[in-house]
Amino acid sequence: MQSFLAGLWSTLIVRGVLSIIFGICAFAWPGNFMAVLSMVFGVYLLIDGAVSVWSALTSKQQGRTIPIFGGLLCIAIGLTALITPAAFIGYLILMIGLWNIYLGLLQILTAIAMRKELDDTGMQAFWGVISILFGLAISYYWWAGVVTIAWLIGLASITTGAILIWLGLRLRGVEKRLPNSNI
Repeated sequence: MQSFLAGLWSTLIVRGVLSIIFGICAFAWPGNFMAVLSMVFGVYLLIDGAVSVWSALTSKQQGRTIPIFGGLLCIAIGLTALITPAAFIGYLILMIGLWNIYLGLLQILTAIAMRKELDDTGMQAFWGVISILFGLAISYYWWAGVVTIAWLIGLASITTGAILIWLGLRLRGVEKRLPNSNI
């Protein structure tokens, strides 16, 4: 499991960059954010899901079930956003909340799995808890203003992107230290 996760360093960096770009867009255009967000979020989730599924399927390591499930979930939500954007806007906030809860759980599980290889996984686990709390809050307070929600989503996406890039760079070093890491 550790070598599988360590082999995903480049995938995490790509996901982190995409997350930061998504967050910058949320800050740059908050007024039109909800209409544009449906399409941008759909494309982002399609790419993110495809990268997760592809990475898991091309790996020969065990522990591929969670990344495959998460990738397929991202693809399904992304397709929903692109096929029915008008109806999707009503459910968008709830989906973003659920996505953050899933991402937070995955970050915590990854931090636990990598705690023997990395001595500073506490930051990742902490951000996992923050992602879960954000997901719960945005799901509960769906009626908050669009600009506020856009900025919160932007902040969460930029922070998540920075954490993913940081973790990817850390795992790159772990992969080099693991024996037989031909990932």
